[in-house]
Amino acid sequence: MSQGHLHANSRLLQNLHIYINEDRVFGSISRLTKEVEKIELFSGPSLHTIKMRNEIARLEDKLAYCRNLASLRRK
Repeated sequence: MSQGHLHANSRLLQNLHIYINEDRVFGSISRLTKEVEKIELFSGPSLHTIKMRNEIARLEDKLAYCRNLASLRRK
């Protein structure tokens, strides 16, 4: 296999990895958001839900990073 093909395959695998991570992070954000809303609906805000919201914010930052990385790789 030529160097060009190896380089192209490597970029494709990196892009796939980024998109898989992005999908996982988005899924985690969605799941945690639903869980927090459900908990707060019944018992109101608590230390536990505040920690969960902090985790959601961290995951949103990670998602933004994944998306930025993907856009940089496309250029």
